[in-house]
Amino acid sequence: PGQRASFIAAVLGAIAVLALYRWFSVRR
Repeated sequence: PGQRASFIAAVLGAIAVLALYRWFSVRR
């Protein structure tokens, strides 16, 4: 389960980064 957990964490992290980037660009 460790590998799957790390994979899910990486996917969630990428989505969070993209969401924050879009939110920042829209807020400006």
